[in-house]
Amino acid sequence: MEITITQRTEIIDGKGYPLTTTRITGLQQVQRHGKPVWVSAITYHDSREGCTSVFRLYNGPIPQEGEVPNRLPPSAEARVKEIAAQGLRRKGEIA
Repeated sequence: MEITITQRTEIIDGKGYPLTTTRITGLQQVQRHGKPVWVSAITYHDSREGCTSVFRLYNGPIPQEGEVPNRLPPSAEARVKEIAAQGLRRKGEIA
């Protein structure tokens, strides 16, 4: 599993806004619309407009039940959950 975090400043109407892009590549299972889905990459964009996630679906052989092919390190998993929660809070889906 490979994790890349890019931080830059996005200029809009002469003002600078921070933009953080977190890209996680490697086979992993996520929940989409309440169902488990295998993906090969996840990209999170955290900017002034909120948090957006993009998934690349995995079309290869599915691992056996209970087998975890790639597990995020605890610090990265915590960061991913933090970014997802920020996005949901901004959208008003959680308090």
